Amino acid sequence: MADEKSTGPDFLDIYTKFHGTLQADGTRKGGLDNGMKAQIRRIAEPDDLRDTPALYRLFNQARPHDGWLRVVFLLPWCEDCGDAKRDITPRFGRQLKEANISEPRLFQIAHSRAPLDIIQLRRLAISLKHPRVDWKTFGWLLYRSERDGSWSQKSKRQLIEDFYIAQPASSDTKRDVTHEY
Repeated sequence: MADEKSTGPDFLDIYTKFHGTLQADGTRKGGLDNGMKAQIRRIAEPDDLRDTPALYRLFNQARPHDGWLRVVFLLPWCEDCGDAKRDITPRFGRQLKEANISEPRLFQIAHSRAPLDIIQLRRLAISLKHPRVDWKTFGWLLYRSERDGSWSQKSKRQLIEDFYIAQPASSDTKRDVTHEY
């Protein structure tokens, strides 16, 4: 069976189309101009992206579905960690834990329906001040959808699990590693 992530959507390609390519001197070349990026930053809900030219500049000749809308909705607020740090970059849920985001805020996201769930996640990303994420993994977290197009319960569950796995194990509690995968 082929790896879903290797044959699926290229989140780094969309990230590069949005931000441009990082040059050796630290500047970026290409990507959307500042006006187009600002259009995306000002969007209140992911579905509102469908009314902006910036979205269609990212997806030439294609109609983006709801999963892509969630990805683009968070593009301005999360940086890519870069190829050299992919293996050591903590998942977004862990970064939330390390930033002392409260459990109720996380569960509020998990129990909310679209579009409030992804709006609340974006607020957390903004509060982290441009967290560095592995867009190959973070993109999948945002992209997965239920049949009705809403954000996947599996993704929300993964976010919560990443948050709790980041907690240090107490001395009197043993971790059950038989169910890790």
